[in-house]
Amino acid sequence: MEREGGFTEMKRAKWLIALLMILAMAFTAIGCGSAPDNTAGGPGASTQDPAGESDKNTETPAGGAEGAEMSETMKKIKEEGKTVFKPHAYLQLQGGAAHTLGEAKFMDLISPAAALNLGYNFSPVFGMRLGASGWQGKGGWVAPAQVHDYKFAQGNLDLVLDLASLFGGFNPDRVVNPYLFGGGAYAYGFENDGANALNTNDYDLEYLWKENKGFLGGRFGLGFNFRLSDAVALTLEGNASVLDDHFNSKKAGNPDWQFNALAGLKINLGKSYKRTEPVYYEPKPAPAPAPAPAPPAPAPAPKPAPQPKPAPAPAPKPTPTPAPAPASASR
Repeated sequence: MEREGGFTEMKRAKWLIALLMILAMAFTAIGCGSAPDNTAGGPGASTQDPAGESDKNTETPAGGAEGAEMSETMKKIKEEGKTVFKPHAYLQLQGGAAHTLGEAKFMDLISPAAALNLGYNFSPVFGMRLGASGWQGKGGWVAPAQVHDYKFAQGNLDLVLDLASLFGGFNPDRVVNPYLFGGGAYAYGFENDGANALNTNDYDLEYLWKENKGFLGGRFGLGFNFRLSDAVALTLEGNASVLDDHFNSKKAGNPDWQFNALAGLKINLGKSYKRTEPVYYEPKPAPAPAPAPAPPAPAPAPKPAPQPKPAPAPAPKPTPTPAPAPASASR
């Protein structure tokens, strides 16, 4: 009874894995093409301006008096401004539904699920996250048809690969960012009363656990971050956990599978990028203006013509002394 349906479980698991891979390829193509790639120098940096602009001059409109200073305002770009990735932490809050493979109708094995992850992006492509997930698992029994549930909490350590940055370069303005992840898991099961109360017609469940029990496993999945702002993204994620065959209390000879479909929010805890300003060539100094010509020296004043010296005045002629009067005759 325990092995019945094991082949069906594996077929379901293979179909779900194939669906995840198809979605990964489709959304990777959408994510890489959702925004122009401005990568410069590989992942981690991208220019703000389109390629081929580095030889253009930047100048301010000039008119009137500013026209004479146009050469001073013209700048030639030496290095474009860039968008540079910054390592940062992030938080993910997720909730949704889980499906545990078993011998029952698909919808009968749906249960609630939740997850909380704390991650760190070391580069645009690679990151890691530590998380806690779980809530409820379910199992089925064939004859008579029964479904039981149990509780579990699972710890996860994942390596995360950003597919859009891997194939399209870093772009913080990209709307859709698909990612793949894989890692290890440890599930801790409790409250397995439903399995212990199954009517198995006296069949002995070899892997039935009555006390709380831990299970080692691995997990992988595909997710999509839909950018809402620099700090917040809407997250859709599908993942699969491969756990010890004891997980659902039944011996099937193969691992137990649990699939989760989750939606939630990703919140960046800090800046995820920075923008650098363009670097310009130093402007060549304008040549010094030619000195103004010196004013011509004033012409010398003409010298006055020499005045002729006046002729000396003639000496006065001597006045003759009158002759004395002759003496009187009476003497």
